[in-house]
Amino acid sequence: QYRHISVREDSGLKILRECYNYRHAVQIIDPTLCLSGNTWRKCVKTTNGGEDYILIYALHTDKKINDFAQALAKKTGLKLVRICSSWRQFNQNLFRREKKIILPDVFRFISLIDNAKYVVTNSFHGTAFSLNLNTEPRSVSIPANLERILGKSRIESILRLTHTLHRHVEHYDDFDVINKPVNFSEVNSILDVERKKASDYLNMVFAEIRERKK
Repeated sequence: QYRHISVREDSGLKILRECYNYRHAVQIIDPTLCLSGNTWRKCVKTTNGGEDYILIYALHTDKKINDFAQALAKKTGLKLVRICSSWRQFNQNLFRREKKIILPDVFRFISLIDNAKYVVTNSFHGTAFSLNLNTEPRSVSIPANLERILGKSRIESILRLTHTLHRHVEHYDDFDVINKPVNFSEVNSILDVERKKASDYLNMVFAEIRERKK
């Protein structure tokens, strides 16, 4: 009965087609990606102090992610900075030399990702902002638990769309991922096309609504 349905993940299209026989849905990018990385940067006031770091952003505390991040820090000699999404995370004693930041506002969050050397995350938006901000040299994306199918599919969907699926670490002892560069020129070109697609789609929907109201 819906005239238009848009979804964020390619898995959403599959569900609508296979479970509901609805074939008019379209996949458009997450709203945060509809703004370019440079547009987001214009809103950011904080800057990096000059010292490189590895940023950890884990929505759910996961020992394997922590072990991976610590091992990556040892290999690279970089310090660890963690974004804590709860006071429970903040109060956990994970690494003695780890800097913790509790619930940063949106623009501090963006700045932390933008200035990181690596991002280790099980978050869709942690992954999406890393791609959008061209975090150098790599962004590492890890699902908290592989049985969390929805979270995994969201991350894999955006990585598949931007041809960066090699950034998705499935094995926590796989450090070869840091030697696989991201072609950010290609990522930016893909996101530009997807932004126009999203804009055209919304303009079409709202134009149709306005026409029906006449």
